[in-house]
Amino acid sequence: MERREYNGWTNYETWLVNMWFGDCFAAMQEDTGNMSADALEDFVMEMLESEGNIPQYGFAADIMNAALREVDWDELAEHYAVEDEEEEIDA
Repeated sequence: MERREYNGWTNYETWLVNMWFGDCFAAMQEDTGNMSADALEDFVMEMLESEGNIPQYGFAADIMNAALREVDWDELAEHYAVEDEEEEIDA
C-alpha cells in the first residue's frame, strides 16, 4: 500500500493527533521529558477513554481503531525530542 504524506507528516492520522494533542505533548515535554512513542500513545488513549470518546463496538469503533493504528507514534516522539534538543542548544 502506498504511504501518503500529509502536511509534512507521515500521514493524515499522525498529523491529526499532533493537531489535537500537540500542546499537551509540548507540556509533557516540559514537565516530564518523557517523549517516548509509548508514553504519547498511552497519553492519547487515556485522554480518549477519560472523555468517553472511544466507541466500544461497531463501525465507529472499527474506524477509530483503524485510524489510531496508522499513527506514527515514533515520528511524534522524535518531533518533540528534536524540539527539546533545539531548546538546549539555544540556551
